[in-house]
Amino acid sequence: MLSMMLSIMPSIMPSIMPSILRSIMLSILRSKMLSIMLSIMPSIMLSIMLSIMLGMMHEVCTFRTDRPCALFCTNGSKDGAVQVAKTILDGTPCAFPKTDVCYHGLCQIVGCDGIVGSSAKEDRCGTCGGEGLWCKVVKGIFNHDRSSASSHCKKVSICSLSKARLPTKCYFCYVEALVIPATARRIRLVEDKPAHSFLAVKDQHKNFINDQWRVQHSGDYDVAGTMVHYSRRGMWEKLTAKGPITSPLHVMILLYHDHNLRLHYEYTLPMNSSWWLEQQEHSLRPHYMWTHVGWENCTTHCGGGEVRSILSCNRLINHTRSTVPDEDCAHVARPQVHRRLCSLHPCQCRWKLSEWSPCSRSCGKGEQRRSATCQLQLPSGDFVRTRDERCPQPRPTTVHGCKGRDCVTAWEATPWSQCSTHCGKGIRVRTVTCKNPLGICHSIGKHPKEIHCEDYSSCFEWRTGKWSKCSCSCGRGLQSRAVHCMHRISGRHGKGCASSLKPSSYMKCHQKPCDVTISAKKITSQRLATLSDTCTQDQWLVFCRLARKSNMCQDIRWYKRCCQSCRDFYNTASRIVPKPIVSLWDR
Repeated sequence: MLSMMLSIMPSIMPSIMPSILRSIMLSILRSKMLSIMLSIMPSIMLSIMLSIMLGMMHEVCTFRTDRPCALFCTNGSKDGAVQVAKTILDGTPCAFPKTDVCYHGLCQIVGCDGIVGSSAKEDRCGTCGGEGLWCKVVKGIFNHDRSSASSHCKKVSICSLSKARLPTKCYFCYVEALVIPATARRIRLVEDKPAHSFLAVKDQHKNFINDQWRVQHSGDYDVAGTMVHYSRRGMWEKLTAKGPITSPLHVMILLYHDHNLRLHYEYTLPMNSSWWLEQQEHSLRPHYMWTHVGWENCTTHCGGGEVRSILSCNRLINHTRSTVPDEDCAHVARPQVHRRLCSLHPCQCRWKLSEWSPCSRSCGKGEQRRSATCQLQLPSGDFVRTRDERCPQPRPTTVHGCKGRDCVTAWEATPWSQCSTHCGKGIRVRTVTCKNPLGICHSIGKHPKEIHCEDYSSCFEWRTGKWSKCSCSCGRGLQSRAVHCMHRISGRHGKGCASSLKPSSYMKCHQKPCDVTISAKKITSQRLATLSDTCTQDQWLVFCRLARKSNMCQDIRWYKRCCQSCRDFYNTASRIVPKPIVSLWDR
């Protein structure tokens, strides 16, 4: 036995001892110290010593999701897990239930083709890189309620006493929900809602989950040749398996307090090409079926009646349903019509009231009347008269006061118009009409038709002066006048006039034709000096600038009125030689 320990200890120590204690233990085992201890110490004492040393050096290695390819171990001390190795062996699974493995210290994706880094995936049929066409999906819902408990039970009830001071656990029975055949894949079992019951599965080799009156914890279990993942969160359970399973899988429900359960199941089964072609051909053939599409009206209005469901013929082709005439479903068995009770309230009596009559007087105080009769409603919906004592009391009033409106004065006035003037005092008007049906309205309440108003929003206007004389005695000239924006009442100047309405300040004027030859010779070099000496300033500032630009300074008439501008004109060397006169409007 001792020799066996010597052969095993060096192989297991790298995974269960710290580095320092590991070196000490190896030195003891590989030296002659062990033989000396055996000679001087009884075997019982030696075994006790070895067990104490091994217990102190016991380690537990854990898996961390943030670093799945590193090894972390702890010996139970308060220091927690410490890193023992930066990397573990290549090929170690690192993302269960996926097929990813560690490679060079990193968790690498492995495709279904077995190649590291490949993105190939299995389809729902288990074919690598397939399109999911060679298998069929089987899914449905298993319902169970209290009324069917005795007929579905496969095992008798049992009660077991749990921990002290806790109530007794009483399991009613096991109910078999379904049997999933071998070769099934992508198995999924989910409860519709949380319930006081437990999912259970077992295979023919006595591997199980929650069987034999034992409720197990969430985890992964080997059942039917595949790894089954069982998850329970509170009272909600889910069971999944990738598959394929090698033997039939029996799905059961362990009923506890809750006997009402809905279980959703789904899995895939492989199929051959002929079956697939047959299913494709079957889906393209039309199928006819009866469906319940609604309810008829209740046969009674009170006292209890019946409503019946409405059946409609539907055609199903290529997963598309449409409504067709009922004659198309003549070869299909017509299902039973659903019936249910309706209008269960008793038939009651109530007051039937007529409309109010017109007021007894067209002008002044009068009264209005109506009839009130007690009637009983029949199941058919008709009403028959009955005694007034059978209707709710008190009886509704049948007379009330009113007032005739024919003599009431009712004047109606339209909105006021705008003020008649926009500068000063004016009036506003409106239309006042009598709205009495007889056209009689008292004049005391009549609204006024006119009111005074004042408006000074448009008091500014353009005002013009008289036209001046023509600017020349022969040929074409200009006339000017003063244009000002002025207040109509005060006469002050302002800026309230519209610029688009401003009158013109200048106007063309025509005189007799000018003698160009005589006029051009009037200014000579001898008289130019005399005219320049007598010049003081221009008489027409605006016209003089135009006269200089238009070579009109050669005319003595323009020269006298614009002597300052024309003097500068003659001082220019290029203008000494007189040029023919060109009128301003001849350009």
